[in-house]
Amino acid sequence: MKKIRIIIFLSVIALALSACTSNALSAHRKSVSSTSTQSWKSTDSTTAYNSFNQATGQATEDFSEITVSNIKGKENFAFLRLPLQARWLSNEVVTARLYLRLKSGKLPKALKIGAATGAAWVGLDSRFTQIKSDIGKPISTSVKSGKNGWLSLDVTSTLKNWLAGHSKNNGFSLVAIKGSTSTFYTGDTEKDNASRPYLVVTGKQKARASNYGKYAFTSVPKGNCLSNALRDTNEILLTDLKGNPAIMSNIYKKSGENGIANYIADLTEKYVATHQQSLKISKFRRLAHFDSSIDAKKEYRIALRVGVKSFDGSVDFRNPDDFDYHWQTELSDGQWAQKFSGNTPSFVLPCSGPGISPARYPWDSSDTFIDKTVNFYTSQAIYFAVTKDVPNFTAH
Repeated sequence: MKKIRIIIFLSVIALALSACTSNALSAHRKSVSSTSTQSWKSTDSTTAYNSFNQATGQATEDFSEITVSNIKGKENFAFLRLPLQARWLSNEVVTARLYLRLKSGKLPKALKIGAATGAAWVGLDSRFTQIKSDIGKPISTSVKSGKNGWLSLDVTSTLKNWLAGHSKNNGFSLVAIKGSTSTFYTGDTEKDNASRPYLVVTGKQKARASNYGKYAFTSVPKGNCLSNALRDTNEILLTDLKGNPAIMSNIYKKSGENGIANYIADLTEKYVATHQQSLKISKFRRLAHFDSSIDAKKEYRIALRVGVKSFDGSVDFRNPDDFDYHWQTELSDGQWAQKFSGNTPSFVLPCSGPGISPARYPWDSSDTFIDKTVNFYTSQAIYFAVTKDVPNFTAH
């Protein structure tokens, strides 16, 4: 599952997924809460940055620094994305702060920071007026200065809204106050690695439901998204599903991405039926909705989306830059997990939680932020309930 380099930056990657409505939460058995407040610091935050110059109406891709300014009515503003582990749900977060290190200019007393309202800013060919509309309503926030040029901003409210599913995570918008110019590190180079922006989130896990599905999270280093969804360690690729690029091209012309999603879903049903014994799956059934009823003592939910992208007017279904499918898996506490191909272990999805539809948030094509396409999988989401007859992962 190859990825495409894009211009997207620091942010809580919002792939929030879940199944079961929040109203149903009280009907589920609760897990034991933690007894102490803990802190988590973001890591693996290779970043890029897009600045937008009001004077020229142009966007500039720069992977080495972040500049925000507002001099004589001429603005240069930025959007940022940063990875966040899905350790806490919204009501479990206590504080969240974004840390930046000054590279040049004066240390500002305040910055305007908010949640980007759209994704137009991810492309350099977007019109300036459209991009500026994505700023949303950033609020002037006091800067807490630290040593060696570091400063931090309170982003607790924005983060909690993302985690609760109240708004989509399109990243942070960062705007200078009048009369100021500041340039910050991205930590893109090895030399500046220690200066990269990061988030520090504190939280305390509360009692959670534990009956949203049969299994809790298991970190698995082998396989890909589909094998992980079927609790197996051997990769299952399009060739294994016997996908036909010619047939897919015809389907796409008639029915678009959603038609391709149904095609992959049908192929997967046939694959599971063929390999039912070796996969140890006795039942595999399609669900109507993300919160459709299941027998959580025996079953768990999985979700499928596909991405079809045309960069030159055509689509090559053999090229992973043009087409890919992705699966995610619901856990017993209502959070969701996923795995990418290769040796990257599976992980719990950022922002996932009970009562939030998996289709609500963008699905990204990688966990490597410098080598990914944000919101690559944009088809309808298709859901299945899986009955796995053994507790451990198989290797069919």
